[in-house]
Amino acid sequence: MHLFLKSHKVKILVISLFSVCVLSIHCASKKAVITKPSWVANRPINPEYYIGIGVTPKIGLINQYQQTAKNNALKDLVSEISVNISSSSFLYKLSVNDNMKETYDSRTSVTANEFIEGFELVGSFEDESNYWVYYQLSKQKYQELKRQRIQKALDIALAKYDNALNAKTKFQYQNALVLLVKAVEDVKPYLSETLITTYKNKEIYFGNELFNEIMFCINELKISSNTKEITAKKGQPLTNEMLTFVIKDSKGNKIENIPVIADFSSGFMQNEKARSLSNGEVQFAVPKIKTRKTNDYFTAKIDFNEIIQEATNDFWVKKLLKNINTNSFVKQVTIINPTFFIVSNEKKFDQNTNASLLKEAANSAFISNGIACLSSSKNADFTIEINSNSLQAGTNFNASNVVFTATITVKNSTQRIVYQRNINDLKSNDTNAEIANNMVYNMGVDFIKRRIVPDIIEQLL
Repeated sequence: MHLFLKSHKVKILVISLFSVCVLSIHCASKKAVITKPSWVANRPINPEYYIGIGVTPKIGLINQYQQTAKNNALKDLVSEISVNISSSSFLYKLSVNDNMKETYDSRTSVTANEFIEGFELVGSFEDESNYWVYYQLSKQKYQELKRQRIQKALDIALAKYDNALNAKTKFQYQNALVLLVKAVEDVKPYLSETLITTYKNKEIYFGNELFNEIMFCINELKISSNTKEITAKKGQPLTNEMLTFVIKDSKGNKIENIPVIADFSSGFMQNEKARSLSNGEVQFAVPKIKTRKTNDYFTAKIDFNEIIQEATNDFWVKKLLKNINTNSFVKQVTIINPTFFIVSNEKKFDQNTNASLLKEAANSAFISNGIACLSSSKNADFTIEINSNSLQAGTNFNASNVVFTATITVKNSTQRIVYQRNINDLKSNDTNAEIANNMVYNMGVDFIKRRIVPDIIEQLL
């Protein structure tokens, strides 16, 4: 009986422990069921807040996917901040095409991301697969922080703007434009805003004033030259005197230190960029015209992009301002062939002759290429000297061997040698030395026409 009671108590204890375990497991399973917050499935709407919700798969380290969700939430929040371009803004003045608006729109999202602050974490949630983050930003707080940033940027930009106006009164337009571009960089996040501020006790729309001042300075700079048309010869230079330009403002004041860029396709320029000197002059040079054209244009243009490069390293500011037009001056260049004078000394067997076979051959070849040969060296651009000789080089089976030699030298109008070539490998033979001489000279004539004259034209023109 005692053993039976003891056994019965043990059974009751085991059953009780089992019941407690089952109850505990049931309660634990009920606690593990977490309800998703409503903002996960349905985006909240609150007129007083900007809202950002980010989600990402739970892949990788916990810190990594949590940070990704936070970044996504911030991007989502920023996308709610709309940007309207004010008609009194700098950007409105500059926005002449859709490409400019696209440039600014792409920059706006980056700017908002850079300057977003004052947001707060509302909540986060995760399940087995994903992680969510919910941020909100008070619209009132955002506007106040933005106003403070704008005012700070305006204070910095206004100082540069004031210095630019002072530089302009001293005709230091390059310095003025550099300062104005720097001022644009100072307020670049807010170029779509009205930017109302006070300057010298007067309320102004700073974006408008900044744009107008840049355009005024650019339009004030005029570029001119004493001739609109020049004539140049192939193979000859365009000198500094031919390519001198002057920078002046609308009142005729000569302006220094203004960058100018030149464009000319018919010859390599020593310097395609230059700056105006204290007398307002800027000069270019083309060492040699090399082209098949008969007409071309030399363009000199005020180089605002060079000023932009000097003023800022900001890629977006450069892109925004690079298409502003500046004044230019175009010279028409008429391109003609140079003239040649040909002289020859054609010997036979080391003896002087009156022959001019080689001279006539060269003359004919130049004329067929549209190049005039003069009867005097006085007005010629180039002088060609042909010195030739035929020499007997023994006999071979009773036939006389004759060797032809020649030196062709070309000098320019200053008597500098610009081309020289020797002929040493022409040979002929015949039982009659006179016939062999005529044969080898005919070979020389053909060589002059087919090889020498085309080579001179290629090298010099």
